[in-house]
Amino acid sequence: LVVLNIHSFIPSIHPVQMLINKQTHSIKEAAYFNAGSRIEIPELQNDAVSILETSLVGVWNSISRPYIWEGKNVMMLASAIENVFIVTWLLMCITCTNWRNPKNLNLFLFLITFSFAYFALIGMCTPVLGNLVRYKTPLLPLFMFAFIIMVNPKMIASSLSFALRK
Repeated sequence: LVVLNIHSFIPSIHPVQMLINKQTHSIKEAAYFNAGSRIEIPELQNDAVSILETSLVGVWNSISRPYIWEGKNVMMLASAIENVFIVTWLLMCITCTNWRNPKNLNLFLFLITFSFAYFALIGMCTPVLGNLVRYKTPLLPLFMFAFIIMVNPKMIASSLSFALRK
């Protein structure tokens, strides 16, 4: 909220307009260079609802794209397969966490909030899948670590007991 309203305190800084300009520039650049892995992203407007809607799409794009059917070359296919593993792994971590008595909740919330903010920003402003994969890479380990610290190992062992039997 502070960042979005900083123009009230410092009139020369308009973060929302800066974000809109960045998105517009990225879309025009992708069109100019005729990027082969260009995707459609919702256009930002200068209001909070537009930013919220676009940020949700941005987080989804950052975590799950490129899809398997979008893999036009070996690198994109490798990224798509990586995303399948990440989403599957996240679902496993979510189901193997004791949400009634969570451990490390403060650290989890910090890492998730930071990761989602970063993923939202790159997802809102990056219309090229290759760039999206490259930009999300630095924060992906922190995002995955947030879920690792929440997992209850006993729940994983009991859910995978069929594979552990000899």
